[in-house]
Amino acid sequence: MRRRDTATAATIAALAALAACHAVVEPTIESGHAKELADRPLSRADCVKLATDFGPARAGWQARYLAATAQLRSAGLLQNPQLLAEWEDFRLGSVPASALQQTFSLTTAVGDLLARSRREEIAQAELDATLADLAAERRRLALQVCRDYDDVVAAKELARIALAEVATCTRHRDAL
Repeated sequence: MRRRDTATAATIAALAALAACHAVVEPTIESGHAKELADRPLSRADCVKLATDFGPARAGWQARYLAATAQLRSAGLLQNPQLLAEWEDFRLGSVPASALQQTFSLTTAVGDLLARSRREEIAQAELDATLADLAAERRRLALQVCRDYDDVVAAKELARIALAEVATCTRHRDAL
């Protein structure tokens, strides 16, 4: 019977773990860019939008933001109190219940209560710093995309000029 009880307990634990996993919300990646962007050549603004809104860096930015907001929420929460139960003058044998001393106390750290507002201020400052860092990273990415876009446009124009020179040279050579 022990083996059956162990197997039943293991099955119950596995089902509980599966139920807990079902409650977890999986992160999702948003779908790609809009159809109207795919039907026309990309402008500089389109490239910046694609890089900042749909790029791989966005998931990291979102994770950092969510971590900072979770830290802010947890900073405002009170610590869990502790319940202490004590029994004294516990003797084996026939002791009347009135002779047994019982002590119950509910404790919490007073320092945590007093430091709560300061913890919230610190967490808010860290959230503000994280938001500023994320905005700076977004601007740096947009600037890099603009530079790369300009390099592509310049290279395309140089190629067009080189092809025009080749065509002009070919016409002059054929005219001779």
